[in-house]
Amino acid sequence: MNSIRPITFVEAPIAASATFDGAARGALARAEALPRGLERDTALAHSLVAIEDATKAAPEDARTHARAARAYYLQATTATIDEVSPALLDAADRAAREALAQSPHNASAHAMTALIGITRQNGAVNAAALDAVAQSYAAPASGEGAVWRLEAAARAWNALPSVLRQRVTADACQQAAGDRVFAASLAEVVRGMPDSGIGACAAPAG
Repeated sequence: MNSIRPITFVEAPIAASATFDGAARGALARAEALPRGLERDTALAHSLVAIEDATKAAPEDARTHARAARAYYLQATTATIDEVSPALLDAADRAAREALAQSPHNASAHAMTALIGITRQNGAVNAAALDAVAQSYAAPASGEGAVWRLEAAARAWNALPSVLRQRVTADACQQAAGDRVFAASLAEVVRGMPDSGIGACAAPAG
């Protein structure tokens, strides 16, 4: 006869943390998929609530801090109001720094650091931003992190050394072959950078 094993005190917080993490990841993904506008603004605000819950459940999880950085960055740069918010960029930067404090090699956090830095420099790519892009490609990335570091690499493309460009292109080819969300993001990058060669061997986003 089958019996249900009770969840221990150790397992319960782990299960709760995973639940909050999944909710935060899903909320941010849904917000990112929306077009710019009030609905997206609202969805990003809701995603931050879910991310805050995930952070409280697992304060040492770099992934949740990196998602906070992403959400604040998107609020700062893609809100309905057509102005970049320095205060929200500062919040994004603090969250990215916290992610790196928890996990110094977190690819998502390095990607967000690069994007925040480039935005603060009005599109200019300084040495710190270049290093952040390079660091984002020096470690494995989650599905969402792969999209973010591609975005950072695209923003910095003209300043990237050829070796890093090759790494970005190879990663894009490999990631797009098995990830439809990434493939769609890559297709968008390619449309904006048709002569870069970045998507030459990527699978089509269908």
